[in-house]
Amino acid sequence: MDRHLFQRIRKHAWGYIYVAPWVVLYLVFGLCPLGLSFYLSFFTYSFTNPDELRFVGIGNWVRVV
Repeated sequence: MDRHLFQRIRKHAWGYIYVAPWVVLYLVFGLCPLGLSFYLSFFTYSFTNPDELRFVGIGNWVRVV
């Protein structure tokens, strides 16, 4: 690694520390639900019987289009 890279990181460390909570919250409450929704879009899912998860492939996407 480059020495200058570590110096820049140390110079801006407080900025990274202040931004880190926002990034973590964005990942947990933004991208994780988005990824899970995309994953579940390939299955049939019932909230009343969550054990019946059946893979349908792109069938749901074809119905939407």
